[in-house]
Amino acid sequence: MKNQKQELFVLVIVNYWCGETIAQLLRSLPQNCLDQNYRILIVNNSPEDRSLEAFSAEFAHCTILETGENLGFGRACNRAIAWVADRDPGAIVWLINPDAWLPAGTIAAARSLLSQSDWAILGTAINQPDGRPEFRGGRFDRRSGLIEPITQEAPTAAQIQPTDWVSGCSLLINLATFRVLPQFDRRFFLYYEDFEFCRRYARQGYSVAIAPSLRVIHATSTVTGREPDRKLRWSIGGYLLALAIHSGRWALVYRLARIVISAIAQWPRQPTRSRAKLQGVADAWQSWRSTRNDSPRR
Repeated sequence: MKNQKQELFVLVIVNYWCGETIAQLLRSLPQNCLDQNYRILIVNNSPEDRSLEAFSAEFAHCTILETGENLGFGRACNRAIAWVADRDPGAIVWLINPDAWLPAGTIAAARSLLSQSDWAILGTAINQPDGRPEFRGGRFDRRSGLIEPITQEAPTAAQIQPTDWVSGCSLLINLATFRVLPQFDRRFFLYYEDFEFCRRYARQGYSVAIAPSLRVIHATSTVTGREPDRKLRWSIGGYLLALAIHSGRWALVYRLARIVISAIAQWPRQPTRSRAKLQGVADAWQSWRSTRNDSPRR
């Protein structure tokens, strides 16, 4: 059981030219839930984007953290986690996508649930705007290299349920449970950094779970869908790098072969898509070979 101390509760949003969707998210937050222990931290990965300037005045306890460049998702979150820990090493950090928003009562429900439980990494249910389930947890098979989301709620009444990984779209981190400041692997630019984060800390003995009673709404790929070829490249690069770190060798070889063969077969009809796949493979190889010593300790 957690003690009754009111730790800092920080909602972290990474911005890359998405001020309009962030405004929708912030306006979904109930102002009567905001107090001196609550903060909104926006990490700005697009320094030329001036749409964020009004947020600090319009929304209570809102801070803009400038990075000066596009760091990608994981490295931007690392900046935010360090910022929060400097102010309260026992804080709750809630990472949430800029194209998501919270139904009424979610903040109060989260605070109530978290005050009654001890955990390290916690995910939430994620629904699409039309109500269809998008995420209820994640499954990983190390032998086959299968990384997949679970969309159906587990048949249990438990408020918090163990899972292999949770989505970075809505991910809560309990800093008080960590012996060393938790950080995302800086080799990942976008995609699968949430999976790698969960599996690395699970291997160190930290709990990874999901709270199906907490729900966010996500307009899928509102931001990354603007550039489908780059999205494919980042996704494949992140996936293969994640497998290189956490799967067996033969699973990696099998998945890599499938991607390369698919790219070659598609080249005559879809050369741009094929090129994106092969660039993702090259990105994963370069990241794995050149920066192994810079990654977080396993």
